[in-house]
Amino acid sequence: MNDQETPDQPDDSAEDTDTGEPIAMLRNFGEEPTAGFLTRIRGSIQRRMLSSQLAEISWFTPVLVLFEFVKFFFGLFESVSGRRPE
Repeated sequence: MNDQETPDQPDDSAEDTDTGEPIAMLRNFGEEPTAGFLTRIRGSIQRRMLSSQLAEISWFTPVLVLFEFVKFFFGLFESVSGRRPE
């Protein structure tokens, strides 16, 4: 850790940096993406989101089923204890 940096102060140098003019030599290296590039990227992101959601459901659903069974059994015992003859 530098003497200049303190952990309490955030690094705002990225916002204050003046990047200046773009380099003219690099302008010629720019390439346009192919027609299906954005579609492939969007599809890849959606596949990852789908797999993430399926993994979340596969872990979360058994917990919900367990809670429903517990609520059922407690409800069953409450209804049985409420029917006692006097």
